[in-house]
Amino acid sequence: HLWHAVTGELALVGVKPLTQNEINLVQEEWQQKRFQQAPGITGLWFVQPLENAGIDGVLIADTYYAVTQSWRLDLKIMWQTVPAWLRRGRQARTRPVQGTVTEQTS
Repeated sequence: HLWHAVTGELALVGVKPLTQNEINLVQEEWQQKRFQQAPGITGLWFVQPLENAGIDGVLIADTYYAVTQSWRLDLKIMWQTVPAWLRRGRQARTRPVQGTVTEQTS
């Protein structure tokens, strides 16, 4: 991902890159502001605890970022990225596996 930031395809800090299916869900006018920012390697969508918020939470975080973007906010997000990455890794390691063979056969 860093290579994409160097080549200008991604920003270091920005909005979450969306899939085509997610882009099709963006219909509200206020949500369109997120497209004014380049997608980033990290952003509010990564450092905020939005695991259960779905696409709506991502769009809210991205729109807030697009409206309030500043170098200070970018520094704050970069500062929070490593702890968020470590927290997500720890949660993934402690989360029980869903859909095991035992669950499917009972």
